[in-house]
Amino acid sequence: MRGEQCPTIDLALRQSSFGDEATPSGKTGDDDETRGEISAAWKLFSPIKNRYDVESERAELNSIEEAIAELEKDIRFQLKRAVKEHRLAMGKLLVAEKGIAQAKENCRITENQLRQQLATTTDILDAGTALSRAKNDYKNARYDLQAAIARIEIMTEGFSI
Repeated sequence: MRGEQCPTIDLALRQSSFGDEATPSGKTGDDDETRGEISAAWKLFSPIKNRYDVESERAELNSIEEAIAELEKDIRFQLKRAVKEHRLAMGKLLVAEKGIAQAKENCRITENQLRQQLATTTDILDAGTALSRAKNDYKNARYDLQAAIARIEIMTEGFSI
């Protein structure tokens, strides 16, 4: 039982003395008066109201705890997703680096073939276009990697790991 639900009891004691001093009428006397009073108060509907208030507060607390748990779940999901995006971006970067190396080698081979008159200028242009595309893929992969790193940093800002 909470404090608001308990009954209140008041005790008052009062004593008055009359006639200890002379009065204007000249009478003297000992007229003592003692009064005692006890009062009790019980809030009849307060326990019901307080019980519902406590239940309401518990329901609100449960709702807040559920919201926190859902938020934690969402943050964990987003962090896992950011880590997966980071891994994917790292893989794309490695593939793009290999693509540049292969495109450079293709350009070198095509230039040698052109010197030997085994390739045409169209083949050289195609090899140059492939190299440009590979460099563009590499830059996009670097951008994706930096974006993934930034997402992880933003999500873990303020947390010590």
